[in-house]
Amino acid sequence: MQGYLRGATADDMDLLFTWANDPLVRKHSFSSHEIGYEEHKQWFAHILSSDDCRQYIYMYDARPTGQIRLEASGGGKNMNVVISYSVCAEQRGLGHGRRMLLLACEQAALDFPCAIRLIGKTKPKNAASQKAFRKAGFMECQGHVFEKRIRGEEDGAKIHKVLFLTNNDIAMRLYTWLSGQCEVSLCSDRVSVEQLKRLRPDLLLSYNYKYKIQDDVIAFMEGRILNLHISLLPWNRGASPNIWSFVDHTPKGVTIHQISSGLDEGLILYQQTCELKAEEETFASSYQKLHGKIVELFQEKWPQIRTGNWTLQKQQGEGSFHNNRDLEALKKLCPFQWEDSVADYLNRLKKTRG
Repeated sequence: MQGYLRGATADDMDLLFTWANDPLVRKHSFSSHEIGYEEHKQWFAHILSSDDCRQYIYMYDARPTGQIRLEASGGGKNMNVVISYSVCAEQRGLGHGRRMLLLACEQAALDFPCAIRLIGKTKPKNAASQKAFRKAGFMECQGHVFEKRIRGEEDGAKIHKVLFLTNNDIAMRLYTWLSGQCEVSLCSDRVSVEQLKRLRPDLLLSYNYKYKIQDDVIAFMEGRILNLHISLLPWNRGASPNIWSFVDHTPKGVTIHQISSGLDEGLILYQQTCELKAEEETFASSYQKLHGKIVELFQEKWPQIRTGNWTLQKQQGEGSFHNNRDLEALKKLCPFQWEDSVADYLNRLKKTRG
């Protein structure tokens, strides 16, 4: 028999109270304290009367088997629906999680006509829930967040407004091009959640931006925040990647990735290797060529980026990282100019190091 969802009623209050205080449910909840009955009554009354929330009981073989809650997040053309669910203790391990999540996708599309994607969050050790999300076709993002698109471009999922973060004139080529594709606002200061609430961008795009983006901004954008980096991540995270790719003899390329709390450590959307020979390049020319490549890659992939039709990949291996202090130490050890031949400099550096 196939399971189905029915809307919760006032008669389900005690059932949901029992399920909510199940030890395993409390263990895997982000707020793990035991819930009092009066607290639950107030919460449940709010849920039943809310326009932004739907509570369902999952029925299987004519018996209540689990619960699903859908809560709208955001608004307009960028609405997401956050899902919370649990399976009753005696029915765990039987595949109900996947079935419930598939039903939730269908129900969310009906309940919230403007919603674009369904989002679920799990604790790191909640392997069973993570497995259920994957089996239901959800894509794993950073921080044990899972998402699944429930509408495509034709339903309003297309990116219409971008907040472009940069402090460097070299990014203006892409900014100018992107301005012809959608609405773009330029930001050279430190971005804040208050600013995002005011501007409501569909996407944050960071390109040669000097500020570290704070965790509250990352959380607010829910994965819709990308960075353009002129290295083949995980190699040469941080500053001056073109220089260090020659000095450290590491792979060269460009990467478009999601921004995470770790610098240049986010999940990768697109990468492209670049052939740069020390004998043919100056530090300036290698810098210019890599920026040309990242702009070309972004333009090529813009149709997929604009519709959210991308696949995220984890960075593979430890890679390397350098900051501005490392560059200053290198200059002190063996000075160079931007117009210096890379091959000549590497020879001088080798002699200096002995």
